[in-house]
Amino acid sequence: MNIKRSPITLGFIVIGLGMLLVALGGCTSTPRFDPSTAPPPPSASGLIAMHNDRVQMLDRVWARVSVRAEGKDPRGEKFKEQGEGHLQIMRPDRFSLTIGKFEKTYFTLGANAEQYWTMDLSKSDNRLAMIGLQRLATAEKLDALGVPIHPHEMITLLGIVPIDPNAETTSRWSPDGQAVGIELPAKWGSVAIWFDAKTFTVSRTQAINDAGEVIASAKMWRYKPLAGLDPGEQGFAPGVIEVRAAGFDGFVRIEVSDPQSKAIRPVVFQPEKLSKIHRIHETIDLDQAFPNP
Repeated sequence: MNIKRSPITLGFIVIGLGMLLVALGGCTSTPRFDPSTAPPPPSASGLIAMHNDRVQMLDRVWARVSVRAEGKDPRGEKFKEQGEGHLQIMRPDRFSLTIGKFEKTYFTLGANAEQYWTMDLSKSDNRLAMIGLQRLATAEKLDALGVPIHPHEMITLLGIVPIDPNAETTSRWSPDGQAVGIELPAKWGSVAIWFDAKTFTVSRTQAINDAGEVIASAKMWRYKPLAGLDPGEQGFAPGVIEVRAAGFDGFVRIEVSDPQSKAIRPVVFQPEKLSKIHRIHETIDLDQAFPNP
């Protein structure tokens, strides 16, 4: 089935990889650091413990976002687009990113425990929704959305999910010594999480397929305090998230402002109700359009 996407929509969808993804690639080696002769990196168990303590209060996050997509479309033509919207997350599996301009929403990307979806609202006479079930997700279906990772990994790539303290993994230096990484199993392949060697905040994440190829990456920096917590509590969310994906010649940069811990309306994570609110004209059931073998 051939589902056409505009270059703008493609750029925005690559985000949710988002979501939700970032230029994680490999770090550039320098002559000043040699991992083979460097002292042992901090232990994986220690990194995990510090990370889990740091993200403890990030079970729900609401934030305004400014999104810039820049690169080349499938025809090789350069494009640059910018929009504003909201990022809303409720761990462990509810995610929503909306993008628009002038207070009008043009695109949504979301997931809950059972479903994942995108909604293209850019054409007032042809608003399109694509919805699939998490348990039936395949690479072919996610490719139709412009998302190269399993929808369950959207939140994981943002670096705000606690890590199993009993995870069997080891730590390693990045080639330049600026980060320490661990690798964890994922729905498809694995996820690498890189911690800044000085602050131990998550600085990069990578989605890696079964062939060992990086298919999506996310880089985050400029952490901001989370408002709305009780006195004595604190949490920090990435202020900038830059996303890149294999096959997409460009990047999507999400700048986060006013991150808060606050109640989020359940409808945000309910695609059927969202379809009615947005007056969707056509809904594509991805599991019917791309039946599993």
